[in-house]
Amino acid sequence: MELFPEAIVLVAVVRSPRDWRWIQEARAYRIPLRHAPPLAPFVDFVAFYYTAAFGAERWSIRHYAPLRGYELVRRRDLFPEEPDHPRAEALYYLLQLGPIQSLPRPVASRRWHRFTFLLTTGERLLQASDLAELPLEGIERQLLRGALREEILAFISQTGGKGKHPMRCRAPSAPDIASTPPEGRQAKAPGESHHTFNR
Repeated sequence: MELFPEAIVLVAVVRSPRDWRWIQEARAYRIPLRHAPPLAPFVDFVAFYYTAAFGAERWSIRHYAPLRGYELVRRRDLFPEEPDHPRAEALYYLLQLGPIQSLPRPVASRRWHRFTFLLTTGERLLQASDLAELPLEGIERQLLRGALREEILAFISQTGGKGKHPMRCRAPSAPDIASTPPEGRQAKAPGESHHTFNR
């Protein structure tokens, strides 16, 4: 799926090359629920911002992927080798991604920025020459949030908040990821291990 100008894009931080390998192998991005932007599961694409740990590629956005769906999972499902971790029961959004693609040109930052997530559009991501040009301001941000809220409220009105979101579909099976339910496995409610929403 190609990035289009009207797309809603979540720019997410990738803290280390190790995390980037995990994202590529799992075809997924994880966000602790308590830190997640409320609209994160309803965007069209996720773009990836590299931190200083990436050396010559630091402080830049070079890749993006379409959002295909998401699951609500516990940390122990993501990292079964760490069952005694203090946050083993913490809930995470697992954003399921389509093919990871390269931007036509990287969006670099002329100076270091501290952020965790920001919302932008496909048009801005494709045209920006600097990270500072991406964030939506004022009326643009209000309109974007309003459009997403309408989508969410329409879904709740139609389904009572149950079932599958009509604009989400399941991502292709990710290789060797413990948190992705095998084919045929029924998704579980948030009080259990998994809660899957499909596009």
